[in-house]
Amino acid sequence: MSVWCVSGWCTEVTLSWGVVTVDLKAITPKEFVGVSQVEQNKATNIGRVDFQLYKDQKSVNLFKEKHLFLLNKEGVQRELTFRPNSNRLTDNEFGDIVNKLEIGDSFICVLKDEDNNNYTVVVNVQPNSSGYIQPLFIPIVNRNHRFKYQLVTRYDGHQILKIDTTLEENKKIVDGYKRVPKVTIQHYPKFETVINYLAENDSTVALGKRNFVVHPVNKPTDEYLLVTTEPGEILNANQLTLDWNKMVAKPDSPIFAKSYLQNITNHSINLFADDKRYDLVSMRWTYLDGRSLNKAYYWKNGETYPLDLIKEMKNPFSIMIDRIVVKDSRLGFIYIPQAFIFNFQ
Repeated sequence: MSVWCVSGWCTEVTLSWGVVTVDLKAITPKEFVGVSQVEQNKATNIGRVDFQLYKDQKSVNLFKEKHLFLLNKEGVQRELTFRPNSNRLTDNEFGDIVNKLEIGDSFICVLKDEDNNNYTVVVNVQPNSSGYIQPLFIPIVNRNHRFKYQLVTRYDGHQILKIDTTLEENKKIVDGYKRVPKVTIQHYPKFETVINYLAENDSTVALGKRNFVVHPVNKPTDEYLLVTTEPGEILNANQLTLDWNKMVAKPDSPIFAKSYLQNITNHSINLFADDKRYDLVSMRWTYLDGRSLNKAYYWKNGETYPLDLIKEMKNPFSIMIDRIVVKDSRLGFIYIPQAFIFNFQ
């Protein structure tokens, strides 16, 4: 971030919007202007995320006026529509940009905050470079096929079988596992699961036809996997998303600038099943950059996020979140079989 001064008066102003980071220059004490460029295939990502303005490293969230224009290379300008109470485009506007954005087009963002400071940012769309790396793709888990039982293997080799022991169709499974040593059978009415085998020390993440091997730095200190269920009223949601201070993974995310991680320790990651919000009580957090070991960290509620490694990561990199457990006041602890990823560059 640059520091700009006018007549001895200095401030720092930056606008982050997906992969784009723009330093703004003070041309008067209340007028700030910035110009930047973005490659065409990266520019389509910015319509999927909120922009964030920082002034002296503090977020500016309230605006008296907020406008975003798209100026095409022929000189025709039109104003784009934001979502209500958001710094993000509507889905219709985003779809329109994806289909029509061309090299030579420009985004023009005009803002006025509550202190009557004015900000103007111009982002010009440039040709793609050959070195651009697409974000890692996370497939959506098939939640339609359900198993009637789940076997959870602990670090010490003991296993927990979750199953509805009252169903006749499960009798053979129950009887078979009664004869297996180190297996404890737990009855869950109408139990169903998307993943019927889980292990506390599993180091492989299945991403469709591709597997990632992760290298856990620590061991999980909770036992949530032993007591979780997967109720249909949550897993049958039209969309499961992770929201992290206006960064959204559905399950993959656009590519965000690293500046989005400023002051991120003050913001928690939340799961949304459609519009219903859930707090995470545990998860596995893995750094991926394609060059070093995929270091994974088990986290539980009350601990700080493992953010220290971000300083060592080279661009681009990703943070994959899986093994998610949330808590519902009525349904108890719930396992989310979907992995999510936040991409940074």
